[in-house]
Amino acid sequence: ILMHFRLYSQAKKGFMEDFELSLQVLRGFETDISMEVNDIK
Repeated sequence: ILMHFRLYSQAKKGFMEDFELSLQVLRGFETDISMEVNDIK
């Protein structure tokens, strides 16, 4: 939960590239994160 909050905070502060990279690492590079990224945006 703390990691998810940290990622969401990055997105809200305008660090979308950092957020997307962190989320991709968390979910795995084989995982499509586009829907989750769009939900958070």
